[in-house]
Amino acid sequence: MTDENRLIMREATHAVILAGDKGKDEVPKWEEFCRNLNLCIIANLYSDYEGSEDKIGNESPILTGSIHQLRRGEDLSSRPMVQALAQLLVRLSKG
Repeated sequence: MTDENRLIMREATHAVILAGDKGKDEVPKWEEFCRNLNLCIIANLYSDYEGSEDKIGNESPILTGSIHQLRRGEDLSSRPMVQALAQLLVRLSKG
């Protein structure tokens, strides 16, 4: 949570929090950071690198769950969590 984060995020309206094992303890701090910027948190997700499948906890009011084995350059578009997040973003964009 840096001044650079604040500068970028103050122009946003919504936030997605994505934490890994080492960042799980930081989630409450990110939630407070987002609230202080008047951002609506739409998803609170966990990156489960060792996992074998995505898990969707809740879809409303905040999308929660995990996405497994995030790797740069890999097509993740068919993953359940990626699809759930995409559907949420589409719904938001339609108002």
